[in-house]
Amino acid sequence: QRATGALVLVHEAYHLRRWGGRWDEGRVECRAIRHFRVGAELLGVSPEVANELLPYALAAHQRMVTLFPNYRAPNCRLPLWALPMSP
Repeated sequence: QRATGALVLVHEAYHLRRWGGRWDEGRVECRAIRHFRVGAELLGVSPEVANELLPYALAAHQRMVTLFPNYRAPNCRLPLWALPMSP
């Protein structure tokens, strides 16, 4: 729920930015998932928690673009999840 909530907030924030693609749901969703970790950190979580939430955000993104094809950007490059490593 936290990952989906953060993804929705980042998505909606991209609609508010002044840029040419802000009315295109696919481009907005692509930017939101690509910048999910930074957005989650700006919402107050640590980089480690943002990384832990990323797989759940990716799953929510996949579900959304499957159910609503207008949210899919054909050339969107999804972020890679970094395996948490303990020294």
